[in-house]
Amino acid sequence: MAQVAETSIGFGFDIHRLGDANKPLVVVGMRIPNATSGPIAHSDGDSAIHALIDSILGSIAEGDIGAHFPDSDPKYKNISSVFLLKETLRIFYRRGGHIQHIDMTVILDEPPLVKFRDHFRGYLAALCGLPKERISIKFKHTNGAYAMPVYAAQCAVLVSIMKER
Repeated sequence: MAQVAETSIGFGFDIHRLGDANKPLVVVGMRIPNATSGPIAHSDGDSAIHALIDSILGSIAEGDIGAHFPDSDPKYKNISSVFLLKETLRIFYRRGGHIQHIDMTVILDEPPLVKFRDHFRGYLAALCGLPKERISIKFKHTNGAYAMPVYAAQCAVLVSIMKER
């Protein structure tokens, strides 16, 4: 009997308040030069990778990042989010998943990230085994929508997958 593939999507969102002057700002696994402060987070606080992890786990109904890598566990203190993504992909591939497309929106007022788009896409393509053309990364600002400045890094991700049944 032939394998039947089913499609699914997963959505992820993550936010980390910025304000730790001793921690680098990391976005899609890259330390961002000239950032004045990093995230207040248990891990490296890479909200883009955290949102991607949640979207991948959501696509196979496996909970969220906190269920697999709890911030109450000291072994995850300052851990690289890319390491957590690799662990998540192991779970995902064991379940027969294949990522088809990643659509990511990074929300950060400062510093501007648009010049890193190609680097981010290439890096995610290599990590996830996808052609770069299947990865979309957009950058947004809060544009003064709030009464006070927003000192946070936020990201939303939608991932589409195919899974063998």
